[in-house]
Amino acid sequence: MAGFLSDLVQYRKLLLMIMVLGIGGTHLSGFQISVMNYASPYIQKFINETWLERYGSVLHQETLMLLWSFIVSMYCVGGMIGCLCSGYLTAKYGKKKCLLFNDVVLIVATLHTGFSRRAKSFEMILIGRFLEGIGAGIHMNAHIQYAGEISPKKFRGFVNVTSSVFLALGKAVARILGLRDLLGTEDMWNVLLSFSGLVALIQLLFLPFFPESPSYLLLQKGDKAGCLKAMKQLWGEGNYHTEFDDMMKEKAVTKGTKIMNVLEVLKEPSVYPQLSTMLLLLLSLQLCGLSAITFYTSEIFQTANLQESIIPYVSLGVAISELISIIFCSSIIDRFGRRILLWGGYSLMALILVLLETSLLLSDKFLWMRYCSVILIFLFIIAYGIGPAGAVASVMNEIFTLSTRSSAFVIGGIVIWLGLTFTGMIFPFAVMLLGPFCFLIFIAVLVISAVLIYLFLPETKGKSTSEITEEFKTRRFKKKCHQTVEKNATEEKTFCTKLVQYRGLFQIITVLGIGGTFQIGFQVSTITYVSQHVKAFINETWLERYGYPIHHDNLLFLWSITVSIFGIGGLLGSSGSRYLTVKYGKKKCLLCNNLLMIAAASIMGCSKIAQSFEMILIGRFMCGVSAGLCVPLHHQYVGEISPRKLRGFANSTSSFFWSLGKAVGQISGQRELLGSQSLWPMLMASCGLPALVQLVTLPFFPESPPYLLMHKGDQEGCKKAIRQLWGEGHHQAEIDDIMKEKATMKNTKILSVLELMKERAFRWQLYMIVILTATVQLCGINAIYFYTFEVLQTAGFDERIISYMTLCVGLSELVATVVCSSIIERLGRKVLVRGGYWIMGSLLAGITVTLSLQDWYFWMPYCSLCLIILFVVVFGVGPAGATVSIRSEIFKLSCRPPAFVIGSVVNWLGVFVIGTTFPFIVERLKHFCFLIFMGVLFTSGIIIHLFLPETKGKSIMEITEEFNKLNFKKKRVPATLNHVTEDYTFCTRLVQFRGLFQMILVLGIGGSFPYGFHISVINYPSVHIRKFINETWIERHGAPLHAETIMLLWSFIVSVYGIGGFLGSLCCGYLTTKYRKKKCQMCTNVIMLVAALFMAFSKTAKSFEMILVGRFLYGIGTGFSLNIHPQYVGEISPKKLRGFTNSTVAVFLTLGKLTGQVIGLREILGSEALWPWLLASSGLSALVQLVTLPFFPDSPSYLLIQKGNEEACRKAIRKLWGEGDHQAEIDDITKEKVAMTSTKTLRVLEVIKERSLRWQLYILMTVMTTLQLCGINAIYFYSFEVFHTAKFEEYLIPYVSLGVGLCECLSSILCSTLIDRFGRKVLLWGGYTLMCSVLALLTMTLSLQHQFFWMHYFSVILIFLFVIFYGIGPSGATISIMVEIFSQSFRPSAFLIVGCINWMGLFVLGMIFPLIVDNLGPFCFLIFLGILALSAIFIYLYLPETKGKSIMEIKAEFNKLNFGKKETSVTENNFPKEQLFCTKL
Repeated sequence: MAGFLSDLVQYRKLLLMIMVLGIGGTHLSGFQISVMNYASPYIQKFINETWLERYGSVLHQETLMLLWSFIVSMYCVGGMIGCLCSGYLTAKYGKKKCLLFNDVVLIVATLHTGFSRRAKSFEMILIGRFLEGIGAGIHMNAHIQYAGEISPKKFRGFVNVTSSVFLALGKAVARILGLRDLLGTEDMWNVLLSFSGLVALIQLLFLPFFPESPSYLLLQKGDKAGCLKAMKQLWGEGNYHTEFDDMMKEKAVTKGTKIMNVLEVLKEPSVYPQLSTMLLLLLSLQLCGLSAITFYTSEIFQTANLQESIIPYVSLGVAISELISIIFCSSIIDRFGRRILLWGGYSLMALILVLLETSLLLSDKFLWMRYCSVILIFLFIIAYGIGPAGAVASVMNEIFTLSTRSSAFVIGGIVIWLGLTFTGMIFPFAVMLLGPFCFLIFIAVLVISAVLIYLFLPETKGKSTSEITEEFKTRRFKKKCHQTVEKNATEEKTFCTKLVQYRGLFQIITVLGIGGTFQIGFQVSTITYVSQHVKAFINETWLERYGYPIHHDNLLFLWSITVSIFGIGGLLGSSGSRYLTVKYGKKKCLLCNNLLMIAAASIMGCSKIAQSFEMILIGRFMCGVSAGLCVPLHHQYVGEISPRKLRGFANSTSSFFWSLGKAVGQISGQRELLGSQSLWPMLMASCGLPALVQLVTLPFFPESPPYLLMHKGDQEGCKKAIRQLWGEGHHQAEIDDIMKEKATMKNTKILSVLELMKERAFRWQLYMIVILTATVQLCGINAIYFYTFEVLQTAGFDERIISYMTLCVGLSELVATVVCSSIIERLGRKVLVRGGYWIMGSLLAGITVTLSLQDWYFWMPYCSLCLIILFVVVFGVGPAGATVSIRSEIFKLSCRPPAFVIGSVVNWLGVFVIGTTFPFIVERLKHFCFLIFMGVLFTSGIIIHLFLPETKGKSIMEITEEFNKLNFKKKRVPATLNHVTEDYTFCTRLVQFRGLFQMILVLGIGGSFPYGFHISVINYPSVHIRKFINETWIERHGAPLHAETIMLLWSFIVSVYGIGGFLGSLCCGYLTTKYRKKKCQMCTNVIMLVAALFMAFSKTAKSFEMILVGRFLYGIGTGFSLNIHPQYVGEISPKKLRGFTNSTVAVFLTLGKLTGQVIGLREILGSEALWPWLLASSGLSALVQLVTLPFFPDSPSYLLIQKGNEEACRKAIRKLWGEGDHQAEIDDITKEKVAMTSTKTLRVLEVIKERSLRWQLYILMTVMTTLQLCGINAIYFYSFEVFHTAKFEEYLIPYVSLGVGLCECLSSILCSTLIDRFGRKVLLWGGYTLMCSVLALLTMTLSLQHQFFWMHYFSVILIFLFVIFYGIGPSGATISIMVEIFSQSFRPSAFLIVGCINWMGLFVLGMIFPLIVDNLGPFCFLIFLGILALSAIFIYLYLPETKGKSIMEIKAEFNKLNFGKKETSVTENNFPKEQLFCTKL
């Protein structure tokens, strides 16, 4: 292979020709673009002097500016015209002749500009600029094509990049010559402008000595000899058969093909991918931020304290950097390829712009940031030059064949010149309004372009034109093909041809959208902009009618009614949508709905003229009814008219039109348009325009094909509608799917809402629609829009700019929904929804942190703004579009209308509730309200991940089959919809086991619920009780109590509860054995009611001793109930639900804690007047249980084993578990009974001595001790301190603590759903391990919280995580283990031991814990950490899994530990009778 030096000799003529083409090609464009900046003041002065000399008066400044802008823009106009002509001229006369002719035009142009000063005619400058523009339009296209065609394959990248090199060289030369030391003076400006003529003259003299391009001679002229001669002349002597063969292949492919004109290229589907690539590259080149960088260069140099005289030279350095980097690009492009330079360059430029924006924002805070900005500008220019600047030209030249290249470059040229014009017009305003934030637009463009190039652009390095074309074909065509009518060959369709084939579908989607979800988006956003004007109008009208202004509160009430009545109307409209669509069809309903919307718009539009604010109320109500009706109709209609492969795209358009409506509303609501005081009625009435458009156009489109076939039975009408919407083609598969759905729905009417809710076959579909709709309402998008204004104000944005910035947020959502519609068929619905929820949840966590810190660091508001925009984008890309698609796809036609009624009712109720409660939530919690939405998002994401099947590419019947696996799990799926067999699923268990669930509820509210309630509630009235004790003592004895005595009495009130609980636990075992659990629990309720009466009347009786007695009785009651509840629940549950029912003990315990925290708030019962009722309120739960428990039976195992009443046992099972085959469960109880024959219930000491229970007791003591010593009490103790140090306001801390309690409650509920899936053992040791890790981190963050302020927020997060892990793991699984490892005869005594450990642990921990905290501080967690680690290891090694096993099976597992290889008894007390051999541990 020849070296680089030998290549210089061999290809010397090629290099000379490149130089000749460059100096008369793109060099001139670069020169003209930058040279005008240097001549501008002199030309403006010349125009003014000429005008004064002609007319004797000075030009007005605005007229002078207009003339100057006309001179500048005339170059672009000429460039556009030249570009349009270049395709025809190069095809007809060849590129060489065109360039020579173009040189003559440029020389004429420079003569005009050069002699304009002498002729005292500024019109000559205009003509010269126009001619120069024409020349630039021609030579930019001709140069790039010519250079690409004369180069061999191995140098093609290098040669193509030279066009960018000469463009940068032109800019640099203009900046050099424009210096005041050279030609940039008042005397020489006309010479400066004429310099381009010299360059054109050089090309005119030298270009005739070089040949036409070899490919042009061979392909267009058919001159093989001329082609070979040109090759030898340009490339020297050598073997060029490979290059010649490539040209011959291209000629064979394009045989008989003429060079296409622009319209022919635009119509040619095979060129669409190449055209799309070219447009992407050119637009990204225009919008990459180079203009903004150039604009900011001088400003940055000035703020960096550079002298005014030096700045032009530094700017020249920037231009030279661009030139050198492009030259460097030309040397590496054939090594690295085009693709990597493009996407790598774009990515690097985006990163630099992010850093540059940061440095510009911080330049006033830190002096050195200005110098960072200077460095980043140079880096950006270098990245631009090495990457896109050179590679774009190369790719454009290589991806087109000779027959399409000329016209493609015409299209590209038009894009360039239009881009220059619009960028020049819009960019100054963007900079003025957004400041350095204008870079966000360019960053987005660069990132999107990098992703698209990485995904879709094939590498062109070292490939012939034919090979590159084949690459585009493989990326363009689909794998499937179909037979055409005219040809017996396979044909593959592209996305572009679908635009033609499915044009009817796309048209109706547009018509449905503008009269559908567009309306609700428009209404939601416009009401914000008219609020002040409408309030003023109401006040004025009231004053005119009654002679006095309306009261402010009444005005606010009327305004809130005006806003909320839209939601009420929407609720009514959506409720009636099912009946109307079934009776009249969707098309007729939409047409009538448009009349309603037009009437509403007319009423609101005339309200100001009629001086009636009531008309606004009526109009808003009618708009709500119309919106409520059109939204479900739109979703259903769009879902039914789309083919399976485009269904996701079609469904997601509804969210696009929703976002478009918001954006149009925000734009129309600007003060400059319709948001002014005089035009607000027109803004409110403008909703009638989309309705009118739909009313006029919708009649030309058909009803949906499924409706015509399934409801009307019109098969011919269905086929005709399909042809009209989907074009000609083979659509039999779609018709077959509709026929299958019709067959399954034979004799099936459209269900009503109640029928659908009762239908088992759609249970999970309804769950999904409710979850998805509720999550969209509770995802925090409304809160985000609410906080946007505050964030922008904190960031220091001008008040008038904020509305435009908010509009940008709305536009971001709009663009995101467009992206969603383009990717939903690729990624699927489930991924977008689940991933969207989780990313949004993470972003909300980030927003909460940044909003908390925005007063600490000035740059935090900018982070908040970025996170807000990201949140809106993720919402648009994910849930906003995919939710609508899922809702349309998971229901059959017979149940779709009522399903959408349910979804719409949930939606409108959500709108109403959020609108009512959200202001109060924000007022109370501030930005911490996002934590609620974060919890909703993560929970919904988990549910979607676990239960939602993917619907992408599946028919309705296939999706129904997927859901049947959930609706009829492990059972036979019913043959028809309305005749469901008696197989039961998880969902139908709610009906079958309703007696069990009712009893669980009754046991819970009087069982572990009071225990949790009294643990948390006592903290809230502590101040009031101590004050009451002191006041009572003063009244009795005339002197106040000493503070230490008050403290002693208070601690006795708190601890006497533990003493009572301990006594209750001791008595419980004996009493439950003697009198059964049901009677004992009812007696417990009486004790709790007596205690509640003591508490309630303590203040009236002025006796704090009654509080002591009440707390003691509460302790006895909870001691009883906490032992009885787990045993009772464990004995009434079937094996398959045992884990779930046992874990409800923990659920009710945490629910009690949460209830105590809620009603203990100052706003409810935590005030000084109501604290006795707060302490007495737990009597209510005891009363409920006392009244309801007699209606439920004793446990089946108690009735059979203890009482020996098999009939009562069966009756209890039927009452609790419903009708069915429960023989297996009865057999297990019978086996347990046989094993316990002649066995009495053991006392505590007998249980402790019994060897067969040794390991059960070890496990019991381990899990109970760990539950006490896991650190949960320490966490709750430290939470208040952490919230204080995290700068939470005092009144907010109870609410945040309430959030901690809510997390524990929700995680306990989650545990109850997971425990029968993952088992008890995994939840225990896994929970211990995770809690151990969190405690380690929490110890570290608490230790460092005074060194780093942000450590407080990590501590808050870790507290929430610890509580969640506690709730999901040990909290629920511990109770389940305790119930399952003991049989009936041992359980009372075992639970007595549990109760003693629990209450002693509470008492001891309550005494010791303050001392531990006082001495060890946050390092006290290390003790709990060690306990958790040891317990996790012990549980992992020794606890057998109890999931799905009977009591006897679990006993057999433990016998392996208790007896090893020794013999074990079958009986429980006298085990020498029959022996079993077990393996030793």
